[in-house]
Amino acid sequence: MYYSKRKLAGVLVLLLVLSSLSMLGATPENHERNQVLENYLQQETELSDTPNRLNPEDFTTWDPDKEYRVIVQLTGDAAIEESKDMDEKYHELPAGIRKNLERGILGEQQGIIKMLERRGFDIEVLHNYIVGINGFSALAKGHEIEALKEVPQVKDVFISNEYERPDPTPEMEFTHGMIGSEAVWSELGYQGEGMVVAVVDTGIQWTHPDFNPDYEDYDLVVDEAHIDELELVGEYKTPKVVYGYNYFDNQQTVEDMNGNHGQHVAGTVAADGEIRGVAPKAQLVDIQVFSEDPETPSTSDDIYLRGIEDALKIGVDAVNMSLGAVASFYQPNSAVDEMITNAREDGVVFAISAGNSAYSTDGIGFPWRENPDVGLVGAPSLNKDSISVASMDNVATLNNYLTYEIDGEEIQAPYTPAGPFYIPDVLEEEEYVYAGLGGVEEDYIEADLEPQNDFEGLDLEGKVALISRGKFPFTAKIMNAQEAGAKAVIIFNNDGTNELINMQYPDNGEIPAMFIGSEPGSELAELEEPITLNFPDGTIEAPNPTAGEMSAFTSWGTTPTLDMKPEVTAPGGMIYSTLLDGQYGSMSGTSMAAPHVAGSTALVQQYLLNEGMDREDVAEMSKIRHMNTADPIEDPFGNLYSPRRQGAGMIRPDKAIMSPVTVVNEYDGEAKVQLRDFEEEEFTMTLEATNHSEEAVTYDVEVDVIVDELIAVLMWQWMDSAPLVDAVVTGDEEVTIEPGATETVTVTVDISEAKIPAFHPSLGYEEYPVVDYPNLFVEGFIRLIDQDDVDGGGGLDLVVPYVGFYGDWAGENSPRVLDGFDYYGEASVFGNGVLVDQDGFILGFDPEYEDEGLIDRIAISPGNEDARYMAIPVFSMMRNAAKIEFRALNEDGEVVREIHTEEWLRKSFANNPGYYIEEFGWDGMDDEGNIVEDGQYYYEIAALPHYEDAVWQTKQISLLVDTKAPVAEEVQYDQDAKELSWTVSDEGVGPVYMELRVDGEVYEDFIAREQEYVIEDFEFRPNQKVEIMIEDYAGNEGVYELSPSLMRGNRPPHSFQPNPGRGRGRN
Repeated sequence: MYYSKRKLAGVLVLLLVLSSLSMLGATPENHERNQVLENYLQQETELSDTPNRLNPEDFTTWDPDKEYRVIVQLTGDAAIEESKDMDEKYHELPAGIRKNLERGILGEQQGIIKMLERRGFDIEVLHNYIVGINGFSALAKGHEIEALKEVPQVKDVFISNEYERPDPTPEMEFTHGMIGSEAVWSELGYQGEGMVVAVVDTGIQWTHPDFNPDYEDYDLVVDEAHIDELELVGEYKTPKVVYGYNYFDNQQTVEDMNGNHGQHVAGTVAADGEIRGVAPKAQLVDIQVFSEDPETPSTSDDIYLRGIEDALKIGVDAVNMSLGAVASFYQPNSAVDEMITNAREDGVVFAISAGNSAYSTDGIGFPWRENPDVGLVGAPSLNKDSISVASMDNVATLNNYLTYEIDGEEIQAPYTPAGPFYIPDVLEEEEYVYAGLGGVEEDYIEADLEPQNDFEGLDLEGKVALISRGKFPFTAKIMNAQEAGAKAVIIFNNDGTNELINMQYPDNGEIPAMFIGSEPGSELAELEEPITLNFPDGTIEAPNPTAGEMSAFTSWGTTPTLDMKPEVTAPGGMIYSTLLDGQYGSMSGTSMAAPHVAGSTALVQQYLLNEGMDREDVAEMSKIRHMNTADPIEDPFGNLYSPRRQGAGMIRPDKAIMSPVTVVNEYDGEAKVQLRDFEEEEFTMTLEATNHSEEAVTYDVEVDVIVDELIAVLMWQWMDSAPLVDAVVTGDEEVTIEPGATETVTVTVDISEAKIPAFHPSLGYEEYPVVDYPNLFVEGFIRLIDQDDVDGGGGLDLVVPYVGFYGDWAGENSPRVLDGFDYYGEASVFGNGVLVDQDGFILGFDPEYEDEGLIDRIAISPGNEDARYMAIPVFSMMRNAAKIEFRALNEDGEVVREIHTEEWLRKSFANNPGYYIEEFGWDGMDDEGNIVEDGQYYYEIAALPHYEDAVWQTKQISLLVDTKAPVAEEVQYDQDAKELSWTVSDEGVGPVYMELRVDGEVYEDFIAREQEYVIEDFEFRPNQKVEIMIEDYAGNEGVYELSPSLMRGNRPPHSFQPNPGRGRGRN
């Protein structure tokens, strides 16, 4: 990565501070943070060479002639909307009524599709949506999308979001205690009986023993007859997995043989055997939306919407969606939004993973204070009626293990496997050989270490190689052992802890590999005589070093419009659940957290229905209760995690069922407060608390006010939260709610004297006044503490999270949308930002100065296909843009060309560092299709943040239009001295490259400047063709052919001839 000079300078300054002062007055917390910071900063100082050409494959691209999967939303109502007046859940309507509704809508759609064909639209219809939304999906060319939107019967057209096949990090045994589900089963008597949960994922292998219980205590609300009567594309499977279909491949096979993701998720929801899901007596609907083909790694909105339609027909109570598109927009009334909202009004809860992308600069660096919009929470969890789920790490893990015996004592060592092997099936009693760091000479040389081969002289044939972690990649160690004849590899931790990590496995690996802790590994390595290792079938408990912490990968909020997402947290790190072929194993991801919530909502919905609540209210109340009764989570330093990371906190279905009171925001009835942006120095929040019980309840009111902690000196965000110093809270301190009554709770937060804590590597902490550093999140939790159990920790406390942005989110002083253009000397996070030509070469690049002064050398030569005739922006985005416009301006700032308008561009992040789209480029033409005159122009990018009343942000880049080639003048040849000389001049941007050619071959090349050039010892023969070629920054080439008359000492008239064409790739 190429880092900006500003960033590098700051890094070096802070490294000096760390190295000279970091131990002054150090506390354990300071020392730990210093170590993290120093490790990060050391990596940041490693600069790479500046490239002269950018590869479009490294960036997001767009092709107007490419076919895109789109969802065409029509203006008519969906069947589920037309049925609202009938006071019944859609699937409970008489079959005849349902079929009539569906036939009528389908007929209208077919008429609209025929009309579109008559109008010349070249689209291929894929699926019709009738129940949850009214519309269809299709393949359409990029340039047809806007035209489709203009058709009167079309409500809107959306490009279908793409979702990568989930790839969790490869624990359910301990999570029931974390969320209280066991108490719901045993004490409250709810296990999901009569509830149906759809799993939208990679497929369920319904033959697994844990999906085939005895059904003695089941309430089988969906049976084979019900499925047959619906005439769906899929089939009835078992009383547990009542239905399944592969909606991607359009086939009945629903077992994802390329992975275990859907199988693992389904087990977390409702397994009922060796392990038990959160709602073990619930039935499952298998909606497979990923292909069986491993070469097809993604799915899209239009595919899963089709499956959800069928799930609604079946009558599911909850839908689990462990998938997501990073850094998405919330678009009210879009096809996905309407589907989820209509389903929620029909009593269906959607539990959707928030994503596994952390924050936008994760993997690149700490976010800068001036760029606070780092949330990457993904669609479709942004829908206001869904529950967006974050992940917390499990308290312990279940792992396979190996055993060995020392002095008659059996020792068990848990391991994490790597590679496509179930290790107890392939290893039994095995000998091992210690092979040090597992490196060969090449590895040591690459690591700048004295070359050696750790396998030299070792007999590894048919034995297990024991290797220490460190110095070299896991993949190298595994392959080295494999090539040395080992039948398996054990790598042990080298940091003194027994922490287990997941290793990357090499593509060419053919032997099993596993990772064990430092203690057993070191013990085995130090034995003088190796002993036998055994690999039994089964698991043991292993401690999790990050137990109870928010998972590092869990995606942050907010949405681009300051909506609070995620909303709750559930266990998602190291979750043990069902795998294919009757097996069990551990995975990590918000994909594992969402099914905890899906199962939990099934329990809470079961309770609410048993209490007689109307179905249309059940879904909304289930969400409110889950948020109200969540337990806010603290980090290892005792500070609350941000609501933008954890939502309301860890779900507690037991408390959600038992709580006598619910509390919502007075403004919108949500169980959260979304303050949006504000510039006042105080804000007030009013809640409404309703008592659903027959006894009065009294609560103490407490308010936590937190803020993002900063890193002093550089003013980076630490990505930890801390209390906002000197924030003053006033308002209600206690509230009593009588049976059946609703009371208001009002609190006011004053931040006029508040200060932001900033960690300093040597001074501990500094504080910065909030009013001097606006544009930051002020957030926290309003807590209602149950007075019946203030000290015991077992009370039914309630919580309402709140998030606000003090400052200007999308106005004149808002954080920037575009990242700085690094190549032009601007501060940049992603290190991109430049104009390139049609071949990706950087405009203005100079082989001597590289990007120094680049901004003054940007030029194009329109109409000359052998020159640089295009200026294409390559840029990164710090924030999502609802709309972005590209235009060319003349020297007076007047628009000469409206180049392109694009909607819904997402912010950049580590795996999507920027945009490189040829459609955004300028070819030097005006709006009439004429080449503009030579002279000064500006390339302008205007971006509109996605927010109400947002203000456009503009960026202008200076560039020249230059169609004139450089000139060689005063060309002379001194035959006696054998010297050839000339001078170079250029009316435009200036020369950059030059060649002296003899008979078509390059004799010498130069970096060209406007000056005199002399070639010594050059022999000019009459029969030679000698040319001087000069190229300028716009790619214009001039060629001067030397005349034989120069040999007689005369100076003929200049025979310089501009010649379009440039030596591509020279700069």
